[in-house]
Amino acid sequence: RAYDLAALKYWGTTTTTNFPINTYEKEVDEMKHMTRQEYIAYLRRYYC
Repeated sequence: RAYDLAALKYWGTTTTTNFPINTYEKEVDEMKHMTRQEYIAYLRRYYC
């Protein structure tokens, strides 16, 4: 999940993910308000 979310942040919703893109609708909305660095820091805090 963390890899998919990082990929979505960096390459957008057209990137290939391990799980269906529709499972990340909530997260995609949340990540729009963060920079790449902020979002990666968020992923590291909550998924590692």
